[in-house]
Amino acid sequence: MAIANCDQYVGVGLGAASAGLGGANIQGSSVEAGPPRKRFTFTIPASGAGSAQNDVINIGDFNVFDRIFGVTVLIPAGGLGAGTTIAIGKTDSNNSANTDASHYLAATDTSVATMLQADKNLTEQAGVAPTGAATDSGNGPVSNAPGGGYGNGPIKLTLTIGGGAPTAAVVIQGWIDYQTPAAV
Repeated sequence: MAIANCDQYVGVGLGAASAGLGGANIQGSSVEAGPPRKRFTFTIPASGAGSAQNDVINIGDFNVFDRIFGVTVLIPAGGLGAGTTIAIGKTDSNNSANTDASHYLAATDTSVATMLQADKNLTEQAGVAPTGAATDSGNGPVSNAPGGGYGNGPIKLTLTIGGGAPTAAVVIQGWIDYQTPAAV
């Protein structure tokens, strides 16, 4: 198994806008806004990480307190190849016991064009709330650890390739809808 990072994963902004009716406010209301969204793109390489069965593709880093509301993955025309599947999961850098390759979606056929949507464990907190206790797993002060230790490392959402090697040069795209809690 190899681990690959997406070619790109970024927060999606509203983009350029021009004022509406005679310069009216173009700011959307909170009802229209919806949750923040991270977009990702990954091109299957001919070899290396992300090109073989059981490889893991990181599609986004999240704070342990973030809540995941949806994950959508677009598989283009032709699919990823005969017999291939993708599962949507997470890797917890604070405690490997919380890592689960199919936490948000069980392995699903990607041999044809499709749109995958996470269908389980949505709205839950992405990770375990850090207690700051040095005796808790992943919560000690660790130099050079993600988040500096104390359970503050990122939760990585992942795609796991199964069923066979995917076709090189196929581009996987998608987005993650999530909510970060307001600072208290």
